[in-house]
Amino acid sequence: MARIRSFQSGFSLIEVLVAAIVVALGLLGLMALQLGQIRNTNQAVDGSIAAIYLNDMAERIRANSAQSALYLASHAKLPASIDCVCNQCTAAEVAQFDLYTWQNQLISNLPSGGGEITQAGNSITISIRWDQDLSGSAGKNCPVASDDDLDCLTTTISI
Repeated sequence: MARIRSFQSGFSLIEVLVAAIVVALGLLGLMALQLGQIRNTNQAVDGSIAAIYLNDMAERIRANSAQSALYLASHAKLPASIDCVCNQCTAAEVAQFDLYTWQNQLISNLPSGGGEITQAGNSITISIRWDQDLSGSAGKNCPVASDDDLDCLTTTISI
């Protein structure tokens, strides 16, 4: 019986190259998935921070409700610094201290962060805005009306 000779032995270079490309594409897909997950986690953390600071200011206003008119603030505007931790303060100075502390925390802990407080009758609206997607947005609409607007979180309290 005659033996059939086979000229093929092992993998060809093309098969190895195709396998390497398939593995590389799979790894790139996993990296993209991981980066998306990290971005979503950071956005969730920013939203949680905003909710904590929103509740914090609502409680500060309720605790010093006689001075509620002094809590009105524009977005990311820092009032004059005052120290009510080491010094005794009047109720009006506590309101100024609360606003300074709150705005400073928002500016420091949220990307392009800042807060705004407005009053209409017995209702006070507290809004926090920040650049959720780090796109450099500067719009001030709340709720968000366009891609240029900062993300926002708002609550209204009665005094």
